[in-house]
Amino acid sequence: MLGRMIVARVNVSSQRRTLGQSAIPQPPKGMRLQELALENRTYNCLVRAGFGERLENLGRCSVGDLLALRAFGAKCLLDLLCSLETAIARCETLDEHLTREALALSAMPEASTIHFSDPRLGPMLRGIDGGAETLEQLASRAVKRRVDPINPAASCRRMAELRRHIGDLGQLPLGEELATIFAPAPPSRDRQIVTEYFGWDGGGSRTLEELGKRYGLSRERIRQICVRAAKRHCNARVFAPVLDRVLGLIGSRMPISSAALRRVFEAAGLGASWLPPKVIRQAALFLARPAAFDTALLEGGELVVPEGLAHAPKAISQVARRIILASGITTSAEVARQAAAQLGLEVEPPLVRVALEALADFQWLDDKQTWFHLESGAQYGLPNMIDKVLAVCPRIAVGRLRAALARRRRPGRRVPPARVLLAFCAQLPGVSVRNHAVLAERPRKSAEVLSGVEAAMVEVLRSHGPVMERGAFEEQCLKRGINRFSFNAALMASPVICQFGRSVYGLVGAAISRRKVQSMAAKRRGAATDRVLRGAGTLGDGRLFLCYKLSKAAIAGGVTTVPAAIKARLAGRFTIRTPDGAEAGQLVARDGCAWGLGPALRSQHARPGDHMVLLVDTESLLAEVYLGEQDLLDTLVESLQLRQTVAVSRQPSGQLTANS
Repeated sequence: MLGRMIVARVNVSSQRRTLGQSAIPQPPKGMRLQELALENRTYNCLVRAGFGERLENLGRCSVGDLLALRAFGAKCLLDLLCSLETAIARCETLDEHLTREALALSAMPEASTIHFSDPRLGPMLRGIDGGAETLEQLASRAVKRRVDPINPAASCRRMAELRRHIGDLGQLPLGEELATIFAPAPPSRDRQIVTEYFGWDGGGSRTLEELGKRYGLSRERIRQICVRAAKRHCNARVFAPVLDRVLGLIGSRMPISSAALRRVFEAAGLGASWLPPKVIRQAALFLARPAAFDTALLEGGELVVPEGLAHAPKAISQVARRIILASGITTSAEVARQAAAQLGLEVEPPLVRVALEALADFQWLDDKQTWFHLESGAQYGLPNMIDKVLAVCPRIAVGRLRAALARRRRPGRRVPPARVLLAFCAQLPGVSVRNHAVLAERPRKSAEVLSGVEAAMVEVLRSHGPVMERGAFEEQCLKRGINRFSFNAALMASPVICQFGRSVYGLVGAAISRRKVQSMAAKRRGAATDRVLRGAGTLGDGRLFLCYKLSKAAIAGGVTTVPAAIKARLAGRFTIRTPDGAEAGQLVARDGCAWGLGPALRSQHARPGDHMVLLVDTESLLAEVYLGEQDLLDTLVESLQLRQTVAVSRQPSGQLTANS
């Protein structure tokens, strides 16, 4: 009505003063000037007057104030008043359908990640609201609007279409998603070239030369097309829901083999989105996504591992093969320990497990996936020892087999549990497992498996045994040319020789009664010579002394015992010195045993029955060796004034003995 009055009376001078004092209606709160849909002249005049930034100031103006603006006449005034009247009317009744669509958009999880620079959604977003930057802002502005757009129904349709389109994009296969982001819309030769070059069609990456021949283009032209596509959206915030979902799935499952990862994709409903991990990683880098994984090739298979560990699987496989070559069987924990030492970084058990399972000849030996072996492993270590045992005892219970294998002690190696040992024996050629026993399927000839000292000692036991008292056993072996060092070493470590009782040894698996073993041990005790260790203690100056009556074995082996009372102090390496001041090697003491005395004893022509006094200075790491007759000990006790921790006493027979 005010507008019509102006038109009717604009030239009537009597009305100008009244109209000039009339106030302009207050625009709706939060409304912007561009939302009034003004004509260009009206809009430009108001912008020059500063109302473009502060439309709310328009309500403080009168008609006269506006008519005083340059180039702002009656027609502009009418245009402004009509637009304000329409806007105020719309504010009173906002379109409910538009509000619901805006709320639906704001509730989408992707709302904050969809940017107006997105190559696929950007045009639709800008067509709805050119003032926002993200879908979240667009939805928020629509929900908080003070006035509806000029055509709310059209805006509502565009929002609904946008929401459906976002949902459709999330259902695309990964290869198609990447093609629609980086390549022009089909039909397009360039899209096909880009898709095939980067391998997004699932057929693997093609070479420039291959694509050039197929499409009749030069290699340089193919390269230009692909480089342009890769750089097309380097500065944009691209919405790629399928790629993000795939990257999250890979990150939650690695380390994993590519074959297993493909099965994970299918189980997660992403089978159509499967692409080689290397292709996925490249696409993630194109879109500035964090691809925290690497790929590694191991014996023809591809592994997906944490970023920066592409070299670890190969090192793990090398360590595993080295251990298996030496021992035949090991644990994943031992492989992890040695691989970590080789790589200089911590190696997680899942990475070790995946790398081991990628080996073609790998096999777990227990349900807990702790012990394993490689079928192509050499016949050393455990397989060799099992062959030796079966050559002597063709059928042996697994418990006895473990005891035999435990005699072959090596640093860092341990005998596997019974169930693991049975599983390992079951896959050995010519070996079967039955009722917790290991059997040789065909007779093994000892000469084919045993050699050297072991073969000779087994022959002695077969000829005079199969169980013998240690002294008799040693005597027969010496007759066959076996020296005492080799005899003692084999007696302690050979898996084919078993200790049945004190100083009673025989072939592994030999059937012998407990009574016979006790009888042989009793004979040994009855015929036993004097104890080698006669006494030990501490001198007044802090030096340790040990007194021995030497036996033939002690002289030959140069090995003596150390009493428990002083073994904690007598540990380490000591330089041996004879009475004439000459050095004679080193004495090594550990865990109640001392060895290395052989050179010193032989240089002084020691004989069985001689007495030896060993003085050890733990400060200067010096060990002095004295030899003599039985009165040597008495002379030293008197001259050195021994302060004993283990007393030296004389039995009625005149023999010396040590009493704790």
